[in-house]
Amino acid sequence: MTFTRRIMLVAAFATTISLMASPTIAGTRSTRLEGKLRIGRTEIKAKHETTGARRKFSTEITAGAPSTLFTVVASRGNQTLGTWQIVTNALGFADLNRDTANGQQVPSLIPGDTVVVRAGTATAAITLRAR
Repeated sequence: MTFTRRIMLVAAFATTISLMASPTIAGTRSTRLEGKLRIGRTEIKAKHETTGARRKFSTEITAGAPSTLFTVVASRGNQTLGTWQIVTNALGFADLNRDTANGQQVPSLIPGDTVVVRAGTATAAITLRAR
């Protein structure tokens, strides 16, 4: 079964992501949303962290097909909050990292928001949810 076919089989599958809040040293609140979706050997991980005004977002793809273009879309309902593209290397790995501390745009994500990963016509969705 091809990678694209595997993703298509689980296109409607959503992974629950945990939300944890904890105080930081400066007394501000910190939130972390993360989750993963496994399709055969391929694993997709999405993570969003907020500490004060700083936001970080990352998506990792492991064991995908080499040189595959993936589009990552963060959304809330019908509103797109961010769109990025990454390509797997010769070993089938890809990593997207965004951080406001580096001057990059990172949307504020909340439980219920969705991270969709597309490769060609195949789509996999991860829905962010609080525990």
